[in-house]
Amino acid sequence: HYPKNTQALRQRMEQHHLTLSEYPPYTPIAKFRFPERNRIISGLSKGILITEAKEKSGALITLDQALEQNRNVYVLPGDMFNVHTKGNMLRVKEGAEIVLCAQDILKDYANLNVNAL
Repeated sequence: HYPKNTQALRQRMEQHHLTLSEYPPYTPIAKFRFPERNRIISGLSKGILITEAKEKSGALITLDQALEQNRNVYVLPGDMFNVHTKGNMLRVKEGAEIVLCAQDILKDYANLNVNAL
């Protein structure tokens, strides 16, 4: 299991939550499967918010997949020269929207019927 210190969380999720996977139970965790998992995360979401992303990061894999899936993609602004936020700023040119407050995101969901979800 990954990470190893999540046994209590896993047990609680097994009892009270839905776990979604393309793989059978107990399939070993492998780094190459993370982008596949992230594709599911972005596909199930109306939009995603990236708070910090290096130029090459798993968060950007999720962001790119969300853009391909026509999801709303939001990023917090950051210094272009800061290694931890450079990925955020580079994706603005590709369609990610800079947000400064929660209302910047909530405006896109004002007409969302939560009862239909």
